[in-house]
Amino acid sequence: MWTALESFMLSRALDMHADLRRPKDEEWIRMLLSYLKTHIASAGEQWLVHNTSKIEYISTLVGELKDAANRLESGE
Repeated sequence: MWTALESFMLSRALDMHADLRRPKDEEWIRMLLSYLKTHIASAGEQWLVHNTSKIEYISTLVGELKDAANRLESGE
């Protein structure tokens, strides 16, 4: 139960980060990795995510993670 709650709260934090148009920086990457870790820990059993497809939602986040990591690596 706690993993599901943690996952939901991290999801909301990611949403707020986007709503506030904050940069996808190291803080965002740490938050996203923590969010993904909750899914690995629970094998995605109790996901409290948006109404979108879970696969689509996670795929989008992973794509954004790759972009953010590339930008940080290149010094942008």
